[in-house]
Amino acid sequence: MSASEVACWTSAVACFLLACCYVGSLYVWRSELPRDHPDVIKRRFTSVLVVSALSPALVWTWTEFTGTRVSCFITHLSNFTCVSRVI
Repeated sequence: MSASEVACWTSAVACFLLACCYVGSLYVWRSELPRDHPDVIKRRFTSVLVVSALSPALVWTWTEFTGTRVSCFITHLSNFTCVSRVI
């Protein structure tokens, strides 16, 4: 297996693990309340917010760890772009 194939597989595994963390954050709280209860919704929202906020940092750390270089800023990869419109 070449180095590029290994990098591709490790990146795919990292992406899968990040997706599992996102979905797992929905079920981390144990509760006897139904899933439509406002307290359960607030806890799940908080969990997803934390995972979503940490994801760009994890992606940046991964690119530094693997030595992957991209031709744009991490904000562009995360779709955080500023667009100014002139009226």
